[in-house]
Amino acid sequence: MRSQRRALKGQSLAFEQFLLFTMGVAIFISAFAVFTLYQGQYVQTASEDQLAGVKEYVLMNIANIASMEGFNSSVSIRIPKMLSNNLYTINLSDAGINVSMMNGQYSFSGLAPLNSTFSFSGKVRSSIEEIVIYKTGNKIIIS
Repeated sequence: MRSQRRALKGQSLAFEQFLLFTMGVAIFISAFAVFTLYQGQYVQTASEDQLAGVKEYVLMNIANIASMEGFNSSVSIRIPKMLSNNLYTINLSDAGINVSMMNGQYSFSGLAPLNSTFSFSGKVRSSIEEIVIYKTGNKIIIS
């Protein structure tokens, strides 16, 4: 009888330890999943904000060069090489300015106030880290 009780005590102790370990693993996996989900959302929001910031910075410089007196003008501006560890492209056309990452995220803005006066063109990759905005007559070009 006594040996059976000792065997059962040992089994119940081992079972309790196993349950405790299993609960710890479950809590760890749940916490990891929650933090991974929040990290993904944070990275996406940060990427969108960075794209919009670069777009607004380039738009501001385009507006500045459009308002300059004279027929020909140019300005050179530095841009970040990467946003959220991704290269990106700036595309300027009569439809507007589009800043897009290689992963599919983008930020677009029209050029409505300037479209009646100027035509726009140019495409730049962020890997060059510097773009030049030219105004020649009624054309604004980025390169």
